Amino acid sequence: MNIKSSLPDFFEAFQNIVYEADTKNSMEERKRYLAEKGDIFRQGLLALKESKNESKNLVALGVMLKIVEQFDMNSSVSFFETVPSRELCKEFDSHSDEINEKVIEITFVRAGKLFEKAKTGQSTKKYLDRHRFIETAIRLVWELFPADASTDWPYQKIKKTVLCEFIARCYLLRSRLALPKGSDIPEKKIEAICKAWDWLKDAGSETDDLKIEIALEKDRWEKNLSENWINEIIDKFFKNKNNTFDYSNHIHRAAYDKGRQSGILQDDFDNEILKLSADNNSPNDPFFFLHQAKASFRKKTKDLPDRLEKAVNALKGVPLSYHLWDDTVDLIKKAKEREANGWDGAAVKAWEICMQEEARLKLGIQIRWYWSRQADLYELAFMAAIHKKDPVLAAKTADSLKSRPAVKLVQAENNLEKNDRKQLEKFREIETNFAAGNFHTRLEDAKKWHTDSFLNIPDIQTIPLGWTAVHFYISLNDTGYAVIINADGKNEIEKIKIKLIEETWNAYKDWKVALQKAGDKYLKDTSESLKKLCKACGKMLKPVLKKANTNKIIFIPHGFLHLVPIHAAMMNDNDPLFNTRTCLFLPAWSLAPDTSSLNNNDKAILLTNWTNKTDLEKFIYHEKWTNGKKTECTHSDYLSLFSFSNDDPAALLAFYCHGQGDFMNPYRSALKMHKGPLTHQAIVQETDRKALLGTKVILTACESDFVSGKKDIADEHLSIASAFLQKGASEVCGTLFKCSPDIAGDIIAGSLDDSNLALYETVHNVQRNWIKEKPDELYKAAAFRVMGFPVNNEEV
Repeated sequence: MNIKSSLPDFFEAFQNIVYEADTKNSMEERKRYLAEKGDIFRQGLLALKESKNESKNLVALGVMLKIVEQFDMNSSVSFFETVPSRELCKEFDSHSDEINEKVIEITFVRAGKLFEKAKTGQSTKKYLDRHRFIETAIRLVWELFPADASTDWPYQKIKKTVLCEFIARCYLLRSRLALPKGSDIPEKKIEAICKAWDWLKDAGSETDDLKIEIALEKDRWEKNLSENWINEIIDKFFKNKNNTFDYSNHIHRAAYDKGRQSGILQDDFDNEILKLSADNNSPNDPFFFLHQAKASFRKKTKDLPDRLEKAVNALKGVPLSYHLWDDTVDLIKKAKEREANGWDGAAVKAWEICMQEEARLKLGIQIRWYWSRQADLYELAFMAAIHKKDPVLAAKTADSLKSRPAVKLVQAENNLEKNDRKQLEKFREIETNFAAGNFHTRLEDAKKWHTDSFLNIPDIQTIPLGWTAVHFYISLNDTGYAVIINADGKNEIEKIKIKLIEETWNAYKDWKVALQKAGDKYLKDTSESLKKLCKACGKMLKPVLKKANTNKIIFIPHGFLHLVPIHAAMMNDNDPLFNTRTCLFLPAWSLAPDTSSLNNNDKAILLTNWTNKTDLEKFIYHEKWTNGKKTECTHSDYLSLFSFSNDDPAALLAFYCHGQGDFMNPYRSALKMHKGPLTHQAIVQETDRKALLGTKVILTACESDFVSGKKDIADEHLSIASAFLQKGASEVCGTLFKCSPDIAGDIIAGSLDDSNLALYETVHNVQRNWIKEKPDELYKAAAFRVMGFPVNNEEV
């Protein structure tokens, strides 16, 4: 063996092993890898030791020993078992500067390779591996700085400014890897961008490209930052004669756009930006068409509609967490405020692309993270439909934001099944690729995510004869709209005055206070506040119902209206709406059940957990119940009946128990069964998809149709009732608030006596008879409402 000829190979192999060891995801994995490569380490070290007479080999040996020592400190495997002799140590001392410089050189290369892997995602199994890579890169370089900052810089071949700039770039990437979750901005994102700015102060000029890039990022995410701060940075950049404005550089264009927006820049480069060729700039620059559209908007050019369309089309494949969405929507908003041509088409197209992007993430449960940031976009799309005088489009856009859960990502993660968790990890990896700047890679990956189920929603105009659908929408400025879709095609949009929305909202709040004070035993004390709410609701509905040309209404509420007993609205002479009109509800049109084939068998299932057995006597002995155990029923009893496929599902499923909503985490809303709750999560994830098809479900449990009642959050309807609707039930009777056992028993008994009636007809019959006999007990009748869709065989 020719030792001299193999020495460079040993040293190169050693470096490659070190570079690869850095990428291992855990200490145990790193130990195993180094143990596998131990022979190469030892051979290289011994070969260098034997040929130490050459200066470069001595330096290489010293470098290897220093780096191996770092690994030995954290490893159970020793890679150099022979202690260096005193003579060898003296030789190392005489070459210490060279050894240290080479260690620094290799360390900087190690950090650089980790930075690239963090940016590109190479050698990562999970998206969190990127965070570890970038943090390791920062640590490696940070440890090169002398402990005493006042001492002279100890290295000759690498400047302090270079290391400072590298750490600044690392923290900039670290900030970008901290993805925003909905409208929430992670603290780690702000912390990292602030550290990037601090490190850059020692890296050189205050006006270079990296400085501007970090400043723009800091301005975007640090909401408490003064506007003057970013203006001063931009002003310095453009006044510095050493800087040349590069129209093709998206960072320069972003700084220019910010300066024009704030009014500190008078220079007009818009014409030059508009002349740029898309062929040379757009593939790796997702902001290219947006910057051209902004230039067109400022110049008020005639081709603004085309420019807006191109900017919107550039959103295809771009994750909703990326700020290109925010900037594009902001431009469309400004175009709308100016009443510029093309804003409405751009808004609708952006909404369609947003829906496609949402559909890429198919989980067993939904996560608000991926759509809640786009509240302004949904609003713009709805207003575009109003501007176009298109009721069908208005109903579609309004419906697209309904029935969305407000659960936080961390809560959703706790409720995800294994396959869902893997899919979320994969999706995050694609998003992180884009955030890190790998635009082309991200767009290619996005194409692999199919959206076959995109907008698999019943036609908005598919309404049975004799029915009218009323889609509510409450705008961000509290103006209300009711989109009225009639079966005969005569559709209209009714604008509801802000005053009427406010009156209903205030009455609702007063009623909720009364409910809280009354407790379980004094519901009667809420009677007056409920009547005031129903009257306020009646005033709001009056102009709407004038345009509904039928007496049968499907209401699709929005916002807090999900919790208002619209079916009990008092129109005239204190007469609740359900006395004169048939009322059905849907959380969203997209959740309308298929009623083409209903279960007409005599099979019925009863599950109860109730202390007072007397309350059960109205119905518990009925011959239609097919299950043996009907009392003290448990979560397991439900699963034993509905967790497997059934080609002939029961026509009726009735629960008689307590219930409790949870608007902080709707997945924990539950029916209180014996020995433990039956949660929304369990119903959705453990009910077989065929076990409830076409089944009527009665939930005589308090708050089984309870959702968040806040006025200022994105629309959502995630309740126990909606869970059963999602699993294929044809109709679901739920409760908006605390219900009374007596009327609940009448509803179950009525459903057994005439199983041919639709559930909403049965409930209305019970409500009408109850109010007729006991007109002061509206608080009992109004608690119940039915979600579902009109049955096809119904006479109209």
